[in-house]
Amino acid sequence: MRLDGLLTTGVALALLCGCGTTGAASPSAHAAATTTTTKWPTYHLTAGRTGNDRKEPSFAAMSHAWTTAALDGAVYAEPLVFGSNIIVATEHNSLYSFDAASGQQLWHANLGSPRTTNFPCGNIMPLGITSTPVITGGSLYAVAEVEAPSGTYRFHLAKVNPTTGAVVYNKDVTPTGFNASTQQQRSALNVSQGNIVVAWGGLDGDCGTYHGYVETVSASAGIEVAQWNDTTADNEGGIWGASGPAVDSNGNIYVTTGNGSTTDITKYDYSDSVVKLSPSLTPLSFFAPGPPQQWTGLNAADSDLGSVGPSLLANGLLFAIGKGGRGYLLNQAQLPGNSNPGGGENVSAQVCHQTSGAAFSGMARKSNTVFVPCADGVVDVHIDSATAFHTVWYSTSGSAAPIVAGGLVWTLKMFGGTTLYGLDPKTGAASVQLTLPATTQHFATPTSGDGRLFVAAGTVLTAFAPVAAARAQK
Repeated sequence: MRLDGLLTTGVALALLCGCGTTGAASPSAHAAATTTTTKWPTYHLTAGRTGNDRKEPSFAAMSHAWTTAALDGAVYAEPLVFGSNIIVATEHNSLYSFDAASGQQLWHANLGSPRTTNFPCGNIMPLGITSTPVITGGSLYAVAEVEAPSGTYRFHLAKVNPTTGAVVYNKDVTPTGFNASTQQQRSALNVSQGNIVVAWGGLDGDCGTYHGYVETVSASAGIEVAQWNDTTADNEGGIWGASGPAVDSNGNIYVTTGNGSTTDITKYDYSDSVVKLSPSLTPLSFFAPGPPQQWTGLNAADSDLGSVGPSLLANGLLFAIGKGGRGYLLNQAQLPGNSNPGGGENVSAQVCHQTSGAAFSGMARKSNTVFVPCADGVVDVHIDSATAFHTVWYSTSGSAAPIVAGGLVWTLKMFGGTTLYGLDPKTGAASVQLTLPATTQHFATPTSGDGRLFVAAGTVLTAFAPVAAARAQK
């Protein structure tokens, strides 16, 4: 892994002129539509990472609603929606909840001291809660990197009441055989058959010894159920893409992995691959790319297939893309699993303009369309059949982890920016541009719910609402 973590009309622009002011607006009645989404419980809404919110009102004309005061650390995780509350996590190991309509802080919980010392490499400092938490069974779960005592690094899973912020448990779930000094928990959490799914990779810079780890932890008890790691005979192969593992309706877990340290095809180690794991973390099948971007070449060039987590599509299909910018259409039921890895996909084609450092973060899906985050733009990829896809449009407005809400495709700049773009899903044209109060972190992604859009920018959370609703809150 080499990288970590980015108004519409004249009327809306006029309304937005004070959007950079921190401090929440005074509480007011919710102005959201009656059928809005009340739960955004995981990265991109669903366990399959669809990122498609079908319940919001039109977001064609938006205005700034509120911005919080500065939180105690940077926010890399996607905000989550729980009823009328919006929850965010910081690198200071804090969780905050705010009223979605007014921005009023409801509670704050801290899970321990973040890591602040002895980084052999990396580009997030301090390291606290980096991954997107998950809400399941009425509880919030977050993984925090904790330093206690100084120089000792552990990973804790916390179960939190999302209504009150009360911490139910905060348990050490650091995998066995694991070098916590060189590992990072970047990938979003997920849920499989009552267990929290956690994945780890290395620090930016690929320093030291690390592997791609997956662990399942009992949501009720906070105790490890199973663990698996790749590259057992060599090194690297991190599982670090921001969107994290995807999970199907049977609890099977799909991960994409980063480059490994070997280029010997006879020593295949699950690096630079899509891997399907059972709920008990038994490898069921895998896919490793063949020419023109072959597995050996991806490993040699540090060109992680794991820079974007997999997206589960309708009709039992799966779409994957990594730093090489080449898209792969696969079958969920049985990945090729070639004994001599290299190919076997239903179809593949270049999607991004670049062939290195091309794609990061997470995808969204609407019907037969996948919205793909390339480093220089968002691409509309239409899935024609189980064996064919084609590019419809390529928009250079925005680039990171798109979602679909209120009739538009919403995206930020992949490596940090101060604009939220609303793209026309038919043409890719930027029909809405919303100014943010601060620069986003790498790979940031917006959230929708309660009739609003939410974006974590730097150390603040900001909200946008349809013009009429935003005007009512001012």
